Amino acid sequence: MRFFRRPNSGCGTTKLVNVLVAGLLGLLLVPVMGDDPANAQSQALRVTTITTTTKAVYDAWKPSSGEVPSKQVNSFPHGTKVVEIFFEIDGGIVHKTTYQLRVVNPTGIVISGPVGTVSYTNYIHTNPLNFQSGAKPGKWTIKVLVNGKVMGTHSFILH
Repeated sequence: MRFFRRPNSGCGTTKLVNVLVAGLLGLLLVPVMGDDPANAQSQALRVTTITTTTKAVYDAWKPSSGEVPSKQVNSFPHGTKVVEIFFEIDGGIVHKTTYQLRVVNPTGIVISGPVGTVSYTNYIHTNPLNFQSGAKPGKWTIKVLVNGKVMGTHSFILH
């Protein structure tokens, strides 16, 4: 929520009204968000980006940029050995918010990765998906679970 300051009109009642309005808004928000700051932060918890790209794009990417690689790839040729997965979690609580990747192959088999915790409030994570020579062609789906709930999905095609 943003509050903008009005130009001072020289009247003290404007400031008093602003303080009263801000106080009332504060009283209204407390029951909704609760007293726990962690609860307030988790209200904004979301997965903002899930994308896939090639190993070559990953190797050229600069993690210090704070951005997901610009070349996003959703279709990979037969024989692809590695698909790089990028996802961003915003609003996490450092060392408390958990995440996990689940990959569903074209036959419906679910591959679950380990559960991790975010290291930053806004967290970009990369994960390589390594294929063996016999990877099943078709539509693959990535699910990002945050605190045990699916908060984002992304699909790609392996030819």
